[in-house]
Amino acid sequence: SWQSYSSNIENAFTTCMDIDKNGKIIVGTNKGLLVFDGDIWVQYSKTNSDLPDNLIMSIAIDSLNNYWIGTYEGGLVKFDGNIWQIYDENNSGLSEHTVKAISIDQTDNKWIGTMSKGLAKFDNSSWELYDSENSGLTDNNINEIAIDKLGNIIIGTVSGGLSIYKPGKGRP
Repeated sequence: SWQSYSSNIENAFTTCMDIDKNGKIIVGTNKGLLVFDGDIWVQYSKTNSDLPDNLIMSIAIDSLNNYWIGTYEGGLVKFDGNIWQIYDENNSGLSEHTVKAISIDQTDNKWIGTMSKGLAKFDNSSWELYDSENSGLTDNNINEIAIDKLGNIIIGTVSGGLSIYKPGKGRP
């Protein structure tokens, strides 16, 4: 059977979703981040939290149940349920403030796709940046990142199709 749930946030539209380790549905919208536990909606936005931008482009949940949030103008955000940690081009190795895609591999590396500066890999301490000039990426505008069961990083780009990086087989 079908069930419908409305957050009752006016003019909000869903941009992305994930499910955390506790079964909560994490919803990215144009009005911030929504967390739904099956009964109650909690909204986080620029006005009631340290979320730097309300337009959420991507969400991924790591092995520790941290939310990794890609925003349109606020960079990458890590939210552990209490603390908002912001990564952008001014305080990290992230090359741009528009994060369109995030995927997390089996060793908890974050693979981050940007709008025009390619791909970033973040291992919680250091950053590696890949673009169409220093790697096999076909385009620097990344829409989606998926990781298959073998650990291959599959990158979907706006105009260049797919690029696939096979870890252990050289530089991405």
